Amino acid sequence: MISDLTGKISEHMAKEWAGRDLAPALLFYVSAIILFAGMSPTQWYQSLAALPPTTGLVITILGIAVLAATSFVINELVFPALRLLEGYWPQWPGVRQLRRALVNLQRSQKARLHRDADDCSSIASGQDDPGENADAIAIASRAESRLRDYPADEAALMPTRIGNIIRAGERHSESRYGIDMPTTWMHLLQLLPDRSLETVTLARRELNRKVAGELWALLFVCLSPFQPWCLLGLPVLLFAHFSVRGAARHYAQMIRICYDLHRNLLYKAVGHAIPPAQSEDASSGKALTRWIQRGMID
Repeated sequence: MISDLTGKISEHMAKEWAGRDLAPALLFYVSAIILFAGMSPTQWYQSLAALPPTTGLVITILGIAVLAATSFVINELVFPALRLLEGYWPQWPGVRQLRRALVNLQRSQKARLHRDADDCSSIASGQDDPGENADAIAIASRAESRLRDYPADEAALMPTRIGNIIRAGERHSESRYGIDMPTTWMHLLQLLPDRSLETVTLARRELNRKVAGELWALLFVCLSPFQPWCLLGLPVLLFAHFSVRGAARHYAQMIRICYDLHRNLLYKAVGHAIPPAQSEDASSGKALTRWIQRGMID
């Protein structure tokens, strides 16, 4: 009987939570049960099935309620957690110095990548034999690819890699077209074609999902004072962090693509003259931004 009731509840929850990724939450609780209760999931299910139907049903409902509540809390923490991963930290005395030091570190890494790209490109262009400059071309290519993870403006550098990856995508439209992304992004989303809107929405959803996974991994590691075996979650936490970085890079690229392909929709929507692509400069984008921001147009 308890198996039938559990199956019905599970089926209902599957419909209610369609599209949500509960794998990290389930992995967290299954791992916690194994480590703290010393029971495998099969043993836990057998113990639950051996209970009276009413008791088993109450425990099942409570378990689902805990899973739903903690998943909701983690999902609500995704945005502030992502802001922390980007480097938007409180302006406390010690934190300010740490942020400044990390920004300087990111600045030096960006400068090194510029040197690698320039030096290797110069070496490659001075060689006649393609085989002799293959390594230099590869190094230059990697450096140029990494430079896309940094905003062009030095003043916009963030203290973390994830922050710079996202900031680079956010500042792309301003540095290339003069269009301020924070001011115009929500307007552009209302104008995007369905396919582009779906693509960028999926990219953002994937980023949020990766951040949620990292939060679950961090929560598991934080249980290590009570169960040292929870330290086994450290490699998972590291993997989750690198997954967030990859998802952030994909989301930033989607932001670039939206402005590269569809920025003219903003000009059309406000009745602003569309600048010719071959002579487009930042002044048109800045005028568009001013109109959206303050209703002023030049």
